Amino acid sequence: MVPKEWRGQGAPVIAEDGVQMKTVIRFFLGILFISCSSSAFADTAQEMLSACKPIARANLSGAKGKATGPDTFAAGKCWGAFTVIQNVIERVDDRMLLIYNVCAPAESTRIQLIAMFVDYAEKNPQRLKEDFFDVFIDAMQKAFPCRAGK
Repeated sequence: MVPKEWRGQGAPVIAEDGVQMKTVIRFFLGILFISCSSSAFADTAQEMLSACKPIARANLSGAKGKATGPDTFAAGKCWGAFTVIQNVIERVDDRMLLIYNVCAPAESTRIQLIAMFVDYAEKNPQRLKEDFFDVFIDAMQKAFPCRAGK
């Protein structure tokens, strides 16, 4: 049963300490993704490259740059991974420093992040057997380095 104070007519659901539940859920999904990234079931950079390449090469159309790409399980896996990653790279520690030291501009799109990962993976084939998340973070740190103190 949902507590009475959590039932809002379209209003954001707020936890006891004032944090929006959406933020809490994103945080735990990020933690789940990160913890799974080093497990035995983790995808290699090669597997994600194969899944993401069609999206990175998709045609963009419209004012918002909507991609038209494959409607496959692999493409969905790529899109889902980058949905979580886009939120994870923005996380800060208790000193308000970015945890992964990636300073991507706020206007960066998911498709841009995917394309940057694909480009980095293709230029660094020696890393394709490594864990996807590790290769992705290195690609983003190279593409979006932070200045000291961020």
